[in-house]
Amino acid sequence: MKPATPSQLKVLSFIRGRLMTRGRPPTRKDIANAFGWASLNAAQETIEALRKKGLLRPPKEPRIACDLELTPEADLMFSQKSGDRVTMVVGAMFERGK
Repeated sequence: MKPATPSQLKVLSFIRGRLMTRGRPPTRKDIANAFGWASLNAAQETIEALRKKGLLRPPKEPRIACDLELTPEADLMFSQKSGDRVTMVVGAMFERGK
């Protein structure tokens, strides 16, 4: 499976930020507006791609519009460990110690 694209990682970071600051995930409309997309389909396709890549959990209730939850793998991408040389920050990678 291909890794997430930079654009997909930015959406994942946006979803994570909303979960942390507001306690609930953004709607597809929120995502589309935040990224300047005219279509909600672009947001839906990105969400589905992130689910296929194992970074978002499948919806618990298919009818719930905002059922977005990061997987443990996605959480690890954003966590910062003291011994790591590489840290994920808002979808970009920065090398430390060089």
